[in-house]
Amino acid sequence: MSSNNSNDNSGLAIGIAFIGGFAIIFAAIIFALIAFVSLIFTAMAIVAWNKPLVIGKFRLEPEEARRFVYRGLAGMVFLPAFVMFCAVVFNVYIVDQAWGYLLIAGYAAGSLGIEILTAQDQPAQAQDAGNMVILPPQPSAAPPASQRPLPRQPQEPFRYASWDDEEETRK
Repeated sequence: MSSNNSNDNSGLAIGIAFIGGFAIIFAAIIFALIAFVSLIFTAMAIVAWNKPLVIGKFRLEPEEARRFVYRGLAGMVFLPAFVMFCAVVFNVYIVDQAWGYLLIAGYAAGSLGIEILTAQDQPAQAQDAGNMVILPPQPSAAPPASQRPLPRQPQEPFRYASWDDEEETRK
């Protein structure tokens, strides 16, 4: 009976190993794609550094290009610094080969990741604000008769109170 139980556990372990292996390969492919897209956008940003770059309907302004590269450089500093902080706090050793990948991941997260987040933050109406047609205000119609104010009743002329008012009302 013990040999049968051992065979069931080894099959489960092999299945989990295959799932883990596929997850690692999938993560490596996603990492490579994000790094490549970030590299392409960085090249476009460098071309648009001083003058706008126009590709079809896409227009990249120099300010946007500079922000893209600066955010990438900031991510390239902050992600490895955070990993180093965590390694010191939790007493974990980071292999030397990982630092290059951390720099690439930091640049991609800082440039492309923040660009995606800011693009999702802007509502669709704000993106189409340049295409909006502004019409002059229309004159308003007179309010219906039921909402018109009633004419004022003639009022007594205003007079200031005096100290003797109470005595005048008693008489």
